Amino acid sequence: MAELELKTKTIKGLFWGGFNSGMKQVISALIGLVLLSKLAPGDYGLVGMLAIFTGIASTLQEGGFTSALANRKEFSHDDFNAVFWFNNIISIGMYVVLWFCAPLIAGFYDQPELLKISRVLFLAFVFNGVSLAFNAYLFRFLMVREKAAIEIIASLVAGVAAIILAIKGFGYWALVVNTVLMSFIASVLRIIIVPWHPSFKINFRPVWEMFGFSFKLVIASFV
Repeated sequence: MAELELKTKTIKGLFWGGFNSGMKQVISALIGLVLLSKLAPGDYGLVGMLAIFTGIASTLQEGGFTSALANRKEFSHDDFNAVFWFNNIISIGMYVVLWFCAPLIAGFYDQPELLKISRVLFLAFVFNGVSLAFNAYLFRFLMVREKAAIEIIASLVAGVAAIILAIKGFGYWALVVNTVLMSFIASVLRIIIVPWHPSFKINFRPVWEMFGFSFKLVIASFV
């Protein structure tokens, strides 16, 4: 019975995983085409200058803990709680560092607009940090349908908002809002849907126990 149940969950997981990936690609393509017709190449260029910072920061932020939790044979509330608080500390700390680095980034590229753009865009790290433990819960318990619904809704709402801003002439802010709003909506929905919530009884021991595994994943992602 247990084997049959696992097989059923696996099949459903594959279906919803494929559905999620396909829908997001369609939504991204349609929204991308509309934005492409409304925005100037320079708008994409400005936001694209921050790609290296967002890429590195995102990898460090996730830290491999989602996979570490999924591969942990025995787990408890303390495991998710430790990852939740640890990742929030890292995310907020990272945002503070990037906030103060914003003038340096703008100066390096000689683009004054990047000062405001980066400080708003990097808010996505904070929102992602809040929901990382919730996302790990979805992954661990094979809540693939819920995960798909969250990501599709977030992509669609953020994309529509970006299109409205682009039509109204807000330029590169349409791209910035798309990223930040998508992170915010996805985080809120994860917190609402996942039947687990953090507590203030904090014990970071599970983080140190998972650190070896997660550290290897982070290093591998940079290689």
